[in-house]
Amino acid sequence: RNAWWDLEGAHTFDTPVTTSEMLDLAHLSNWNLRMEVLDTGEYSDRTEYKVLRDNPFMSRIDRLGIVGTRYKMFSNEELFAFGDNLTNERRRWETAGSLSGGRTVFATLADTEDIVLDPNGAGDVIKKYLMLTTSHDGSGKIVAKKVNTRVECRNTLNIAMGENGAEFSIRHTQKLEGRLAE
Repeated sequence: RNAWWDLEGAHTFDTPVTTSEMLDLAHLSNWNLRMEVLDTGEYSDRTEYKVLRDNPFMSRIDRLGIVGTRYKMFSNEELFAFGDNLTNERRRWETAGSLSGGRTVFATLADTEDIVLDPNGAGDVIKKYLMLTTSHDGSGKIVAKKVNTRVECRNTLNIAMGENGAEFSIRHTQKLEGRLAE
């Protein structure tokens, strides 16, 4: 188990852990994510919401962002359950964490089948991963993507997002449930 730099509870595991263990160990469980109406004053007829969470490290509530009326909440537990539905016993949780004060969450599932280049020679191994990420501040989508980069920090998340690989993304809107069911 390694804590990574200034990440909030990011961990990497070389032995299998359950989904609930990964959520707990990476400090991603029980955030109590919620939206509350933002008081925009008498000069605006636009409704906005602040996204809040219970901070797992301190006895305080963090404001993660400001979103509009179309924004649909997607919790860390829902992200991991989505990952579980995509695994069919061929992948295991390997990394997870949050960035930017909880605004971005990521997780990586390692595939049990690696790519071996020149198996009778150099035997170079390329690992395959399923990377999941979401944002809680309205700045990004829910993404599930096949990558060759093990996400452990902001830099590796950016590298993985830039890779060419099969990707499924869903915006945080009212159509979220329907897209997940697809």
